[in-house]
Amino acid sequence: MGYSPGMSQIQPKTPLEALHEMLHPCQKCGACCSFFRVSFYWLEADPSVDNPVPIEYTEDNGPRFRCMKGTNKKHHPKCDALSGSVGEIVSCMIYTNRPTPCREFTASYENGLKEPRCDEARAKHGLKPLTKDDYKGWLKSLTPTE
Repeated sequence: MGYSPGMSQIQPKTPLEALHEMLHPCQKCGACCSFFRVSFYWLEADPSVDNPVPIEYTEDNGPRFRCMKGTNKKHHPKCDALSGSVGEIVSCMIYTNRPTPCREFTASYENGLKEPRCDEARAKHGLKPLTKDDYKGWLKSLTPTE
């Protein structure tokens, strides 16, 4: 059967489009990593603790604190551990060893609630606030298929 006007055709997704749909919304954002200063207690980067924040990604931030390199800049902060481009595909190069502020930051609707700090960071980069719908593709990718 050929195409005729009025018939809708579903365009197949490219592999990149399919991958992008399956990513967690944070993996398509990175705005918080390029907006806030990430400051934490110095001991989190001490090699004697389990899973320390890699010291080479940090800098001094007073006598008892460190911050992630790149986030202490007054203009255009961007964490040195963030790989990729904000608003596209991003990842944290030290994800399993990230500091407490990063572990505790919650994206809007990740837990069902709007998060103003997430929305503020996204707005600074010209991104729309996240909605519950932004999690549909990611949640679907977690569901086993037969």
